[in-house]
Amino acid sequence: MPEVFISYPHQEKEKAEMLASTFESRGLAPWLAHRDISHSTKWQDQIRHKLDSCDAFVLLVEPTTKPSSWLQLEYTAALESVWKHDEKLLIPVLTGKGEPPAFLRHFNVLRIPSNRKDWHAFSERVADTIKEQRKTASPTHVPSDLKREWMSRLHDVASSALRIQAEDILEGAKHYLAASDPDNRGAQDLLSARYQNLTQGTKTRRTQRRSSKKQTTSK
Repeated sequence: MPEVFISYPHQEKEKAEMLASTFESRGLAPWLAHRDISHSTKWQDQIRHKLDSCDAFVLLVEPTTKPSSWLQLEYTAALESVWKHDEKLLIPVLTGKGEPPAFLRHFNVLRIPSNRKDWHAFSERVADTIKEQRKTASPTHVPSDLKREWMSRLHDVASSALRIQAEDILEGAKHYLAASDPDNRGAQDLLSARYQNLTQGTKTRRTQRRSSKKQTTSK
């Protein structure tokens, strides 16, 4: 029974559950973090394991909302898994108005209907798509230039996730310092400086990748 990893922002939990219910009725085995994580193992490890082992990925993406750092890491892991294993599938599903993120532009992106009455029929169509594509899946040749572009976009997603994570840590630390010692401005300034060093390092790595790519192209 093909396993399907459903990635979703917390505000789209209901839509994720609707998809999971339909998938089960169509002979698929959906995996939802809030429902299927056990208490015996760290939840982060369980998610990473499922991202590596699942046969298909359905990414619920809200185009106008900045995803959490963990969601971005899920996107990266799913993209890497599909790139490495030709038999795996990735189906992006937009949950609102707006254009899909740039890193998904090479995929067939679906959009969930705005009318709630149409959700079930839509989820059946997604389930049937997964089953049919799993039956007919065959290794495909991915041009080297497209692989390079995908890897570049994966690096951009990962860098963005790290930046968001750093911002969350910084804000949490600032709130703690402000509450515990309002006059400790030196510690807050130090945190800000370290965050700037982290983001500057990310920009430097991105510049180095572009420079390396240009050199490779010129050869």
